[in-house]
Amino acid sequence: WQEVVRLASICVAKRADFVKARGFADTLESRIPALRYLNMPAVALSATQVRHHLATHGESVAPLIPDAVARYIERHRLYLST
Repeated sequence: WQEVVRLASICVAKRADFVKARGFADTLESRIPALRYLNMPAVALSATQVRHHLATHGESVAPLIPDAVARYIERHRLYLST
């Protein structure tokens, strides 16, 4: 993970059910200097839920997320098990 952090900025988007764990954000920020919090509306969906939807339904996640994000996931074949 140190290599990834060295090469890229890490962006964090808040979820609607996000509760900041005391001290956790401070620990992340001290270990990842390029950590950025995205200024955007909170989303009520996690990557785990997207993966679960794809695994159980085997269909597009477009109804759950913005069209542009669904197209990106499909185009780059993200979250596929094979």
